[in-house]
Amino acid sequence: MFRIILYSVICFTMLSPAPANAEWFGPNNYDECIIESMNGVQSELAATLVNQSCLKKFPPQKMKVPSEAQVKLTGQASVGASGKYFSGNIYNGSSDWIIEELIIIIGENYQPEMDVDKSNPEIKQSKFRMLAPDEEVILDRKYKVELNIPPYTIKGFSIPIDNWPSDKQYQWSIYAAYGHK
Repeated sequence: MFRIILYSVICFTMLSPAPANAEWFGPNNYDECIIESMNGVQSELAATLVNQSCLKKFPPQKMKVPSEAQVKLTGQASVGASGKYFSGNIYNGSSDWIIEELIIIIGENYQPEMDVDKSNPEIKQSKFRMLAPDEEVILDRKYKVELNIPPYTIKGFSIPIDNWPSDKQYQWSIYAAYGHK
């Protein structure tokens, strides 16, 4: 009797469909995806589609852009006449960073200064000076701007702001940048 039950269990287990997970047999990261998917690809269009597909499956991790790449972000922007939007263009002068997010600071009394990196005097980093005790800060705001700026590319942006008073002067600067190589 025991043999019949054991034989039945073994047969049932072997003949039952086993759940399969595609991740068990597919690529585990972007590089593996490219290597596996490029096999036999001969056209540039097909290679581009494979790259896009692998990027969709394995998106790059966003990280803080190092200061030597952040200083290569330049642009012009201004508060619109209505005081409700801050718009402009940003140029990514970095050769290897794709910028995905900027933190822009707009302040009434802030004056951007350049700070020399002591470990590398060639690198200058934007910072804001501290205010004197008698200086009043009326407006000081940080804004997150989500965009996609490949190297050597200019992109426009526009963000809503909270009714900037038309009689107030302002300074703006890129406070932080995030992206990937």
